[in-house]
Amino acid sequence: MECGICCEKGKHLFCEICVGERIRLFRYEILKLLTKKERAATEVRRWVEAEEGGEARRTAAEGEEVGRRMEEVRAAVERERVRVGQLRATVTAKREDIAAREKQLRDAKEYHKTPRSREVENTVIVARARLDTALTDVAEQRHSQIGDLACIIRLTKSTFANGTFFFLAGLEIPDLRELRKFDALHLTTVLSHISHVIWLTASYLSVKLPHAIVLPNLVVHDPGVYIRRDWSTSGRDRLPVHVEEDIATMDISVVERFVEGISCLTSCAAYLGWTQHTFSGEAADALNFGQVLHDLFTTTNEKKGLWTHDTGHISKAAHGDGEIWTMDVDSIARKTMRALKRGGAEWHVVDERDEVGDEVGDDWDEVDGSGDLN
Repeated sequence: MECGICCEKGKHLFCEICVGERIRLFRYEILKLLTKKERAATEVRRWVEAEEGGEARRTAAEGEEVGRRMEEVRAAVERERVRVGQLRATVTAKREDIAAREKQLRDAKEYHKTPRSREVENTVIVARARLDTALTDVAEQRHSQIGDLACIIRLTKSTFANGTFFFLAGLEIPDLRELRKFDALHLTTVLSHISHVIWLTASYLSVKLPHAIVLPNLVVHDPGVYIRRDWSTSGRDRLPVHVEEDIATMDISVVERFVEGISCLTSCAAYLGWTQHTFSGEAADALNFGQVLHDLFTTTNEKKGLWTHDTGHISKAAHGDGEIWTMDVDSIARKTMRALKRGGAEWHVVDERDEVGDEVGDDWDEVDGSGDLN
């Protein structure tokens, strides 16, 4: 490409000699690049083949290692199984030996028993049978007593078109959610009857109530019924179970104390039902006061009359199996107050609130539910 024509300014490869030379150079460069590419491809194939061979060898080696370890684990498991089998056989043999020795000991004791010891053992068995029979008879007697009490107080259940109602001596037993529909005289009278009935029932069954019922004391000229939440509290902490005026016209502080008192009385009734296996519900179920009392006096079951506080022997069929009384009086009171407020009751607040029962002395007959007067 040294010709004069191609070297002129502005002209490019016009002669055949220069064009041929340039094509030859291009072909040479292309051939050189193809050769280099082939060499690189050969190197890559050689490297890939070497890596694949190494990976296969590594995989084979790892497989052999895993197989060897599995064989070791299987051998160890088999050895452990053999050892466990030997231990089980040893334990079985020892148990059989212990059972044989115990039998020999019992036989020896039986052989060496004196006639007197056999007589005492038979006497104990007979005494236990008599005690169980006596407890069963007492339970039946208690059951009969509370049945007679239900007849005397005329506890009845009546169903009408607008619902089911319960009556005590002809007086409707209030549902705690509907206290506003009863006047003061009705509430005071029926709650007084119910308090006496619960106290008598607890006395018949020899059950100590969870709250202390304070019956009317004519010595201090107060015919009202009170109740104490805790047996350890003083007489001034008693709560009224009676009202002197309609609930809607009472001061809210007096209403709250009355609701707390009637909630304690409801808890006592539910507790009696729980001990006799006639009540197992929650606080919401106890709001239907009449239903709780009706079930207590009319429901018949084989465990009724077995639960008692006045004996150290409590039948296994009764609540001697770890059950605990968990009725929450505050929950009953809250549900009752909510029902009263939903019913549209409005209470006035006065500056000087009378504390019910504070003007009465502490000389009260307080009943513990077992028939004793403290």
